[in-house]
Amino acid sequence: MITNKKYEDDIKGKNYLKTIFENKCIHKLLQKKIKTYPLGYYFVNQYISRRTYNENPLKEGIATDISSKIKKKMVLIRKMALCLQKAIIPTKGNKRNTDILFITRNRFIRLKDEFGTEYKSDYLFGPLIKELDSKRSYQMDIITNEFQDVPRTDIISPRSLIEYSSLKILLVSFIHANINYIKWSIIKKCIVQKFGTNEKKAQMLTARFFSYTNLLYIQIYDRSLQRALQTTKPRLIIANDDIMQFKPKKGTKMIVVQSASMLSQNEKYRKLNIDKFGLEDRIPSCFLVSGYKYKKIKQYFVDPSVIKVTGQTRYDVLYNTYKTYDKKKFINRNHIKQNEKIILWTTQSHALSMEENKSNLRAVICAVKDLPNTKLLIKQHPAEKKIHKKLIETGIEKFEVNALIMDNSSDIYEQLFCCDILITKNSTTAMEAIALNKPVIILNLSGQTDSVDYVKEGVALGVYNADELKPKIEYLLVNDNVFTEQRESYIDKYLYKFDGKSTERIIQIIDQMLT
Repeated sequence: MITNKKYEDDIKGKNYLKTIFENKCIHKLLQKKIKTYPLGYYFVNQYISRRTYNENPLKEGIATDISSKIKKKMVLIRKMALCLQKAIIPTKGNKRNTDILFITRNRFIRLKDEFGTEYKSDYLFGPLIKELDSKRSYQMDIITNEFQDVPRTDIISPRSLIEYSSLKILLVSFIHANINYIKWSIIKKCIVQKFGTNEKKAQMLTARFFSYTNLLYIQIYDRSLQRALQTTKPRLIIANDDIMQFKPKKGTKMIVVQSASMLSQNEKYRKLNIDKFGLEDRIPSCFLVSGYKYKKIKQYFVDPSVIKVTGQTRYDVLYNTYKTYDKKKFINRNHIKQNEKIILWTTQSHALSMEENKSNLRAVICAVKDLPNTKLLIKQHPAEKKIHKKLIETGIEKFEVNALIMDNSSDIYEQLFCCDILITKNSTTAMEAIALNKPVIILNLSGQTDSVDYVKEGVALGVYNADELKPKIEYLLVNDNVFTEQRESYIDKYLYKFDGKSTERIIQIIDQMLT
């Protein structure tokens, strides 16, 4: 049975957040500004992040078993050791007036341009950086938000945010984290009494956020961000919307670029930063979205005047796939037979429960293991962990499936171009496959409604019971043009013109802002 659990959680979530923000003690604590943003900004963002990745935001976040506690402690120790190391060793160079500062996540991959030339860069901004580097003379820097080392890349050498930390930042962060934790400890008992037994979930939300580890992380992050801005002095910030959606400083010129699908409820939650924490003067100069459907969704958060529809630069290469990729070379390189149909499964294990991951694996393996002349390619999400890969490897070995796990850094667009069917849950790879006229199956065995409307829009087949998967694969292998009519209107709504010129449009906006 399919239940609209996401909608029910939204109603509960709004009620719990309302309860929290109406409490004067908590609200006063969350309004406390660090250097860049108030604590409440991080509270809202963490709530949205957990919701986006299907991690129940209302679930207790404290590890109870000993092994989980040890793992969490080890992760914290490693991060703090890295912080200390970077703080002791001063950041060399990079103290300059930067024209454009890109702020993104630590996800650098091999990309191809329209001529098939390979280069390594940011998964979202790579094509834009390459075009700017070749056609403009802007000074550019790129910073990742994660507290870990970054790889070497072409064009611009990225830096981790933690490289902008210092001994002073660490010391001040420890002091303020302790102050906030003590304040929280003092008001916690009073809050528990006011919330009452019916508001246990609201208590969990606050307890999770006000854990000492989280408070310390936020302090270091916020202060390191401020120092990074003081060091690079950017004329323009271009941010991945997964990382930052508000100006770090009033008066800064800032562009926020859509990186993935967008959920209307998340945009409503995001508006709490304005309504509850007074960040209306931090709204970016403009938001760049990939289609008019997303512009409509974004209006739950900001005025439509600051939203521009440009398409997405990383999809420009999809427009030229027949120039860029060669299926014959791909199948030879991966030892795939000429007569084998390629079924590509893009997993999202990091965002699903282990129970759902096992159900998905079982369903896919059972569906394809007896299909003649087929090859299963499995492309894991970059955020998946070793435990997820081990689960897949065990399943393949146990059932002796004709399958291949693709390297994490391999080119997903090449795989989409060469595949005959794509299977996924709600990944943007479905949107990319649709743009390439590939049949798509949405595998959703969670018992909940789809979070992205691929099936509702008529551009994919939905599978909500494991037994339905094999016959639907067989059907699409024969009827691969079944979604042709709906694809055109879908692309108009979600991918703008899909003409290979999104990068050009964004560069025009950048030029205008830097003139």
